[in-house]
Amino acid sequence: MPNIDDISPPLIDENSWYYPGLEIDPAAYLLKPGTVTGPNKHTAGQWANARPYLSNGSDIYVWPVGVEGIQEQGQATLGLHNYIGDVEADGVIVHRDESRITLSGTFPGLTSTKNWIALRTMLRSIPHGDGFILWLPGILGQEQYVLPENWSFNHQAGDNTHSVDYTVTFVRIGTHGKVSDPSGSIPPPNPGSSTTPAGKPTHIFTIKANVRTLRAVAGHVFHNVDKWPILVEMNRGQLNRWKRKHPDIPTHKLPTYRWPIGTKFRY
Repeated sequence: MPNIDDISPPLIDENSWYYPGLEIDPAAYLLKPGTVTGPNKHTAGQWANARPYLSNGSDIYVWPVGVEGIQEQGQATLGLHNYIGDVEADGVIVHRDESRITLSGTFPGLTSTKNWIALRTMLRSIPHGDGFILWLPGILGQEQYVLPENWSFNHQAGDNTHSVDYTVTFVRIGTHGKVSDPSGSIPPPNPGSSTTPAGKPTHIFTIKANVRTLRAVAGHVFHNVDKWPILVEMNRGQLNRWKRKHPDIPTHKLPTYRWPIGTKFRY
């Protein structure tokens, strides 16, 4: 009788659970799961959908059975700024979605260890082009460009079967090709911090009796009243808080609004 360790499992064959000359694999109840012969070339067999598969651009790993668990988790990266004594934060979305796909399930039967090693080898390989390509037929309709982040394989103590549990997490970097990260904006500056290059500290202008509007301040500090939008940009956090407290004052009146004497603006 041949040794199971001397046989490479035909991972993309629809009869991959069976080895001639050996006992019937306990996974034999998984009848005809279909074939995968290349990217977007798969059949479902007697299953509702084709099995998932992963490619590094040159090789393909095919799951022996369908994935039992799948989780998609997204998280935006935020730039937040909190002001002393305030109850609300100012913020912008720096990156819209750092999405992760986690697959979990069980490799059943005598081929479990072979599949464990084959998948681990694929995850450790170097991808070509835009990363690994993950297909999840019937779950996500488009191929996903991903990078493997972490993985684990486990055989429970006291489990007398050959089965191996697995969990693999991928970071999605695109769909149908690499998707560029959207450009975000930096959060509002800290109070009193520099918004200009090193060596050129931010200045503070204090509203006084004869200079009460942003246009007047711009004329005083920039010598051009039409540069008042620069003051808006440099004092965005302060102005956003002011607008929340004065919703009755329209935005178009901002450049001519008469500020209380003593109000401070960075420039």
